Order: sequence, then structure tokens, then C-alpha cells
Amino acid sequence: MKKKNDIPSKGGKVRISEEVVSRIAYFAAKETEGVADIPASIPSYLVGMVKKGSTKGVSVKALEDGSLRIDVCISVRYGTVIPTVSRKIQEGIISSVKSMTGLSVSVVNVHVSSVIFDD
Repeated sequence: MKKKNDIPSKGGKVRISEEVVSRIAYFAAKETEGVADIPASIPSYLVGMVKKGSTKGVSVKALEDGSLRIDVCISVRYGTVIPTVSRKIQEGIISSVKSMTGLSVSVVNVHVSSVIFDD
């Protein structure tokens, strides 16, 4: 039976860890205009919803259908249109994970934890 993060290959199998996917998602979110920061940990209100051991404000969970659910927690810059930046984060993460790994992302949940005021 195929494991959730296994990618078929002629020479064997390629398994991509959730930590690798998490790092890809982190950088895709971080480079999105309007994102001020990605906190180092998941806020307490999300702890029960995301995988233990999540790092850098990003959690990746393999779903039963073989796709991935990614939760990312961000801080935005004051004046940012939050729905717009959230949609760009979702699109960027889905695109980056697909292009770099071939894995399918079915859900990207964006959690805005704070607003940063630039001096």
C-alpha cells in the first residue's frame, strides 16, 4: 500500500517528510507580500487542531485521501487586506508544494495571529 508522502519512481520510492513540506510552505508564506512574520510556534488555540511537533508556525498533516492539509500561522503588516494576503498565501503554498514535491495539497488554513505596526 502506498504511504501518503511516497512518490512513485522507476528506481524505487521517494518519501518526502512532512518537515520538508513544512519548510516549503513556510518559505512560500514568508515571501508573500503583507506577511510580517511567521511565529515560531503554533498559538495555544490551535494546539488541538494541528500535529504535535509543528515548527515555525506551520503544521502539515497527511489526509486519508493522500493529500495534505497545511495550517500556517502568520502576523500581517498593518494596512494589509487580510483576505487578499490569505488567498495569496494559500495559492503560493499549494503551487510551491506541488511544483517542488508533486504532492497534492487539498487545504491550506491561514491563521492570522497578530498585526505588526511598522515604525
